[in-house]
Amino acid sequence: MISHFYDSSSFVKLFVKEDGTTEMLHLYAAADRRFVSRLAFVETQSAIVRLEREGQLSAADADKAGILLTQEANRVEVIELTTEIASLARALLRKHPLRSLDAIQLASALNAMPVTAFIGSDIRLLAAAGIEGLNIVDPAKV
Repeated sequence: MISHFYDSSSFVKLFVKEDGTTEMLHLYAAADRRFVSRLAFVETQSAIVRLEREGQLSAADADKAGILLTQEANRVEVIELTTEIASLARALLRKHPLRSLDAIQLASALNAMPVTAFIGSDIRLLAAAGIEGLNIVDPAKV
């Protein structure tokens, strides 16, 4: 069984065309189970509206991406932010040079075990995930 955890840096590629989108679509289709942190929905929406504000995405495309993002919530297993995940994230911050939300993403992935691959495009987060024993994949480098 193939189970993937998708960090926001890869999850956004499902809704906005960028480097690695084609590879991400293949990885996503190949998975039997798909996990994301609840944060992925907030961070992905943030990326969509930022791209619209910067003129890299039309208002119509941003609206469409937001609708697809909402619909995708029914197709993934969402890892909620719990006390245990927050505690693990705090411990991960002591071990790795991560930002707070990235530590929560990694803690969520570790909580979703067994995950066959951690899919992301953030270099620091991928490095930390690899050190924590996860198989890492960057769809922009496949």
